[in-house]
Amino acid sequence: MIGYTRKTDIIGTPQGSIISPILTNIYLHQLEKYIANLADEFNSKTEKRPYNSLYRSAQHQVHKARGNGADSFTLRKLAIKLRMTTKTIKNASTRKIMYIRYADD
Repeated sequence: MIGYTRKTDIIGTPQGSIISPILTNIYLHQLEKYIANLADEFNSKTEKRPYNSLYRSAQHQVHKARGNGADSFTLRKLAIKLRMTTKTIKNASTRKIMYIRYADD
């Protein structure tokens, strides 16, 4: 069967062709716009992060100890206390959506 070309060999875009990512961008443009608008709408509904007085207090103690020239053991102890205190209070009002498009061609 010399000279025979299957019909499927001439349909579609060749793999590795320069047109492939261009067609993908054209095809996915509307989906990306929809997802970006959805993320903006969701993120605009979230409220400001609630104030965490325990974290702020621990932060102040570390700053004050550094200013007074405390020894390394005291600073290390305060740093551990700061790390153990949660920086953010996780609830529904602090959630955000981030859209990342990844393509590996």
